[in-house]
Amino acid sequence: MEKMTINPSSYTYLIDISYIGKDFNGFQSQSDRNGIQDHIEKAISTLLRKKVKVKGASRTDRGVHAFSQKAVFVLGEVLDTFRFLRSVNAILTNGISIKSVTEIEANFDPIKRAQAKVYRYSIWFGYCYDPFISPFVWEIPRIADRKLFEKELKLFEGTHDFTSFCNTDSSAKTKTRTILKTHVESYENSCDLWILGEGFLKQMIRIIAGTLVERSLDKKEIPTIPELLKLKDRVRSGQTAPGKALSLVEIFYKDPPELLSYIEEKKKKAFLYR
Repeated sequence: MEKMTINPSSYTYLIDISYIGKDFNGFQSQSDRNGIQDHIEKAISTLLRKKVKVKGASRTDRGVHAFSQKAVFVLGEVLDTFRFLRSVNAILTNGISIKSVTEIEANFDPIKRAQAKVYRYSIWFGYCYDPFISPFVWEIPRIADRKLFEKELKLFEGTHDFTSFCNTDSSAKTKTRTILKTHVESYENSCDLWILGEGFLKQMIRIIAGTLVERSLDKKEIPTIPELLKLKDRVRSGQTAPGKALSLVEIFYKDPPELLSYIEEKKKKAFLYR
């Protein structure tokens, strides 16, 4: 993405955002003004003393976190990006940070230009008594069949109709999506479900996680994953897993990386709770 200002009176900026979703009603602007977008617009508008609207790349649900959400906004003047970054973060409410700001080509659409996104869903087996971990994992019974996660998550790879794994109030024109790669990263007391895809439906990953957990516990009669994909019936799949265990890790605007190599690189950094 090369910096390119077509209209000298208009400048487009791409921001990289991190947030802990616990205290917010999802990313998108809400009537109660407690969406992540609302807080970002308020901070930027306060700093620049003018109304500024941002457009986000992904509508994360209430309680869902993001390590790297993307959004754009347009100004009529050149921005001092260094001063902006320090000042806007001083204004932003706790739990939200803007990590970088970059001038980008005019009319850049953060939704349409995205090539892929990667999410991580974190599951803890048994009770988690660690206050640094428990807010970000879904605690499930230890008797869950761990091997089932590894075997069945891969069944979602490819292009499918995900109607069975989409919230019924979704306004998406088509329920067909492509999952490029999945991986289960296992630890002593937990596991992370990594899903790399071209796009996702409303609550899709949370329903996938909830379905796999219910199948691993054999709590009720749930069809197999291939059967659920064919049935196209939300009622037949599992519960919607809690949002607190889901994180948007990154959005890619170029060809996405090989997932396993990507995870290994991320594990070298301090952003994971492991």
